[in-house]
Amino acid sequence: MKFEEIWEENHLHLKYFIATKVPNQDIMDILQNVSIEFFKNVQNYKEIQSPKKWLFQVTRNLIADYYKTKNQSNESELNFANTSSEGFQHCVCSNK
Repeated sequence: MKFEEIWEENHLHLKYFIATKVPNQDIMDILQNVSIEFFKNVQNYKEIQSPKKWLFQVTRNLIADYYKTKNQSNESELNFANTSSEGFQHCVCSNK
């Protein structure tokens, strides 16, 4: 089976799976990243026993990466929001 056939057979299932896990605005980005990973690994296709299982594993990993990145971003925003404004004002005032 060729790359295009495998992708055509599985991409809608992957899209629906992703849709159950992430916000709508991010579905296509993750699906595109899955296709990129699949395309990059197509030369190793003979080593992939089950393309459908492999695609879903890659999809799960990319969804996990999505949330790791999102959590790191949210933690950075939270740390910034929790920074004391009094300390900042003190620094500004001490430079006068």
